[in-house]
Amino acid sequence: MIILEGIDGAGKTTLANLLSKELKLPVKSFPNYENIPAIKKYFRGEALTDIGAFLMLLGDILSEEGPFIGDRYYFSTIAYAKIPLFKAFSIIETINPPKPEKVFYIDVDFDIALERTARKRGEEVFENYDKNIAFLKEVKSRYDLMFQYQYRGTWIKIDGNKSLDEVYEQIISHL
Repeated sequence: MIILEGIDGAGKTTLANLLSKELKLPVKSFPNYENIPAIKKYFRGEALTDIGAFLMLLGDILSEEGPFIGDRYYFSTIAYAKIPLFKAFSIIETINPPKPEKVFYIDVDFDIALERTARKRGEEVFENYDKNIAFLKEVKSRYDLMFQYQYRGTWIKIDGNKSLDEVYEQIISHL
C-alpha cells in the first residue's frame, strides 16, 4: 500500500495514475463520492456534524483493502477533519487501520495548489475547503506534524512545487 497525501492541488491524482501504470497496482481515490454522496453536501456546507463527517470518510477508506496506490488515505481524513487533532488520532488508534508501506507527502505552496485546484474542478470548488487559506494552513500544519512524527508509517516529503517529471522521479527513487 503506497499512499499519496497533501493538500488539494498537490498532484496526488496525476502521480497516483502514473505510479499505477509503472507498478501495475490499482488506484483507490478517497473520498469515493459514489459510496458516500452525503459527504459532498457536507463539503458544500450542508448539515452533518464534524464527527459524523470524520467517521463517514473513515468508513469509506476502511472499506477498501490493499494492495493499492492511495490517492489519499486516513491521513487526509485527519488533516482535513474539523475535530480536534488528538481526538482524530485517538479514533484512528482505537480502530487501528492498516498501516501503509510508504506515505508520500507532496508538499506544495498554496498559490500553486489553488491554481491547480481551480483548473481541475472548474465550477465545482468547495468554498469551505478549497479557498479557505486559514483552513488550508491548518490542514498543512496537521500534515507537517504527521510527517514529523512519522505517524503510522514511513513518510517521505516530496517537493510538489517542482515539475511533474521531477516529482515523479523523486517518488520512484524512494520505491
